Amino acid sequence: MNECPSNDPHRCALYAYTEEGDHIGWHYDTSYYKGERWTVLVGFKDESSSRLLCHLHTRNSNRDVVKLELHIKPGMLVIFNGDKVYHAVSPLKKGESRYIVSMQYVTCGEMNPFMRFISNMKDAIAYFGLRGVFGKGKAP
Repeated sequence: MNECPSNDPHRCALYAYTEEGDHIGWHYDTSYYKGERWTVLVGFKDESSSRLLCHLHTRNSNRDVVKLELHIKPGMLVIFNGDKVYHAVSPLKKGESRYIVSMQYVTCGEMNPFMRFISNMKDAIAYFGLRGVFGKGKAP
């Protein structure tokens, strides 16, 4: 396992949930790397009822779906392959806050140039904006 390449804005991020309703909808972390990509979450501060929601085995017809709700307390570490785990974060309630550090690791940091373009466009539209991915605000 290696850290994601330094030009990947998902390599390390602080997710700050501070407003009522802050959440992340259900999704897979589609990885365009040639190898596997793993997410490592570290609880930093949590004064909320918000939970990491996970559905395991959703793409395996031979297994029953297992549903988990995880309260990521400060210092707690969660590791998962987001390409395989369907997951979300439940909405924050009024007056609550939650801070999570997310780090990405890969088994192979190589990516096909066309898939790099697709990944960058997804990040520009869904997460960081055009400047954050392609411009001045781009990660070093």
